[in-house]
Amino acid sequence: MKTFKSCLLSLVSILGLSVVSSHSLAAVFVCSNDDCSKWTAITQQQLDTKSTDGEGTTIRQTLSQSSEASVVNGYNSTAKTNLYLKSSLWHIGGVEPIKGKQHVTAYVYKSTDPNTRLKTCHAFSYKKELKGPYYATCQ
Repeated sequence: MKTFKSCLLSLVSILGLSVVSSHSLAAVFVCSNDDCSKWTAITQQQLDTKSTDGEGTTIRQTLSQSSEASVVNGYNSTAKTNLYLKSSLWHIGGVEPIKGKQHVTAYVYKSTDPNTRLKTCHAFSYKKELKGPYYATCQ
């Protein structure tokens, strides 16, 4: 019985640690309201959502291969930042040369303080150069 209890305790500890670890590794979230006070971790299906503006870029591509380091760092959960995406995900906006191209609005927050917004970025489906990163702006 003692062996069973110790095995059960170990199993519960491992499961608890894996739940906490998987949650802390989530670097990209989707806001569920306009002020982004509520959110959920982005799903694989959302990351694989393609733009419908003719570029066919996935959200994963535009975040992980962005021209803005703040977007890439948030996507990778480095520099103590996370990304919180506007709930509409892909939407149209911008001026030439990106007018008519879709983008994702990404709010960059400190991972250690989810109440501190550092920047607002717009990560576009558009590449300036054939092999270059995806165009983005941050303020």
